Amino acid sequence: MTRSLCLHVLVVCSCAALFMLPRLGAQMQRNEDQPDYPGLDIQMTIGWDGRVDPDCPLPISLLVTNQSAELLEGELLLENPDTGEVIRAGQIAAGPRAVRKFSTIQALRTWFTIVARFTDGETVFWERTLPVYGVDGFSERQSYLFFVDDGGRALNLAGSIPEPRTDPQESPAAATPELPRGSFDSGQPGQRPVVPVAIRTWEFPRHHGPLTAGQGMVFDNEASADLLDQQQWGVVGRWLATGGIVFLPAEVDELRQAVVDQLPFAALSGPAGQLLVGAGEIRFYDGSLFDPVGNHAAADIARQLSASARGQLYQQQVSNRVQLGVTPRSAASLQKILFLFTSYLFATGLILFLGRRSAGFLSKYLASVILLTSVLAAGVGLSITASEGDLYWESISEIGAGGLVQVAGVQVTSAGGSQFQLQMGGPLVDLQVAEDVRRRTAFLGARPVVQRRQSSQPPFAISPSLLSVDQTDSMRVRVPVTPWNSRELTAQAFLPLPGNVSVDLQFVSRAGTSGDWVVAVTNDTKLLLDEMALHLVWCRQNPVDSVGQQSSFYYADFDLNSTGEEISQVFNNVSWFATSWVFEWQSRMVAGEVTAWLDGTLVESPALILEDSDFVEYRASTHRFFVRLQREELPESFLEFVVESAAGAAEGQ
Repeated sequence: MTRSLCLHVLVVCSCAALFMLPRLGAQMQRNEDQPDYPGLDIQMTIGWDGRVDPDCPLPISLLVTNQSAELLEGELLLENPDTGEVIRAGQIAAGPRAVRKFSTIQALRTWFTIVARFTDGETVFWERTLPVYGVDGFSERQSYLFFVDDGGRALNLAGSIPEPRTDPQESPAAATPELPRGSFDSGQPGQRPVVPVAIRTWEFPRHHGPLTAGQGMVFDNEASADLLDQQQWGVVGRWLATGGIVFLPAEVDELRQAVVDQLPFAALSGPAGQLLVGAGEIRFYDGSLFDPVGNHAAADIARQLSASARGQLYQQQVSNRVQLGVTPRSAASLQKILFLFTSYLFATGLILFLGRRSAGFLSKYLASVILLTSVLAAGVGLSITASEGDLYWESISEIGAGGLVQVAGVQVTSAGGSQFQLQMGGPLVDLQVAEDVRRRTAFLGARPVVQRRQSSQPPFAISPSLLSVDQTDSMRVRVPVTPWNSRELTAQAFLPLPGNVSVDLQFVSRAGTSGDWVVAVTNDTKLLLDEMALHLVWCRQNPVDSVGQQSSFYYADFDLNSTGEEISQVFNNVSWFATSWVFEWQSRMVAGEVTAWLDGTLVESPALILEDSDFVEYRASTHRFFVRLQREELPESFLEFVVESAAGAAEGQ
């Protein structure tokens, strides 16, 4: 080997070594065996109490304790080890001998595992690998009661552990063979088991989206108003208005005041001293949740929640989402690029037919083509960069006590740019960038397809770098959209209403297979309602010897053609129609459950307003509404008819 060749080899090896140094350093810092920083202790949870719901925005909470004498500042990084994707969750600073709380909300439906790392870029202070899938989830066959407490106590709803069921006909809760310790199961038709889920205050989310995984929330009679801060009480209020039920001790007035002060609109008095707020309510209990003689208060709360209807707002909004295809402005941008390339190919192709011309002429012609194409390309590029994208949005509003909650799905498509802005206004407006649908779809072949829970808000990630609040009741978001691709946003607003939309029903059974109905609707609000219809869906247990599904679905629809403030129509000899096709959220119903709601269209958006946007609406937006009817609002004669029909089916009649 010559001296020159050796020198070249040495230079190449040295360059390779220098190139690998940063990579080798990064691999060393990512060593899972690396000890934590001395004096640093971090507790981290995903979801609550060992449960996660990937179909919801997922809360991630940290309790950072710094026992050292140094200030530790850094960033929390979340890495998907399967794909290498890294999320910068936010900055953490823990002073000497200090305790800090940190929380973030992310959309992690396609993640199996999280590698969480607290680092300042040079030193990894703390690193853990935590599972996302493979731990307990939230079942459609159960209802969940959040117990907010810092005492580390386990809430026992039943006083004993129920025996696992094996007979699928024993009760409608049979789809859940075993319940967690402390759960409650009434075994009654149309009711679900109730599972307690503990939440410590440092795990409590700062947005109500993740709370849609549960149906109830309870506070102990030893709790005080400073258990949660003002923002967290506001989260309780917004979740409550979307359909949650909060149980408070009757003798602790400061807890009641803490919740009432942060409600999105005023609470109305309900039966038995309850307070009604939107689609949710505040209920009060007597006694102690941990009475040593017997937990009658906890069992009574569980019975109430077991018999309560589950939320439907988000599922209905998602079920009717329209997916954007090729939109006008994105198509126009593609046509400009296609015209540019076609023109260039045609102009350069003419050289083949100009072969007899002089070389000087051909060179001048080719130079002219290149120059003109370059100018045209620059013009097309500037035009596409400055072009507006396309936007379509639709919403659904649930009208309840004291106000309505409007949830909107906003879909935007780029016309060639890389990032746009959108601003929406409305009372207590909330605007979030939803999970990237394209990224989720790319994993469908390799990852499990998770069914969306009926009460879950679509997953989104809290991104402070993308959001800004320009003024009260107005929020602006930067939408990162790659060229000719789409993104989704979710928007929400809470609008107080001076009145309500009430529904009164009367039913008389006829021969056990049909009945006569009187439907009366009163609209005391200022909303313009149109195309109203009342829907009833009933889930019945099939006979023991039946073949196929364990349950059958029956429905009855009533079209109310009038759009006046007071509507009363009579429907004679209305039969129940069996159906094998139902909405996804209806297929989660249990035997004996009846769901009833009034829906229709709104002439205009009641709360949300599209104030400013780099996107242009290319079709008229759609706004719908619905009013949920609780079981106790249905005629007693109809509920008796349901029970008798179910009994006849069980006997094989």
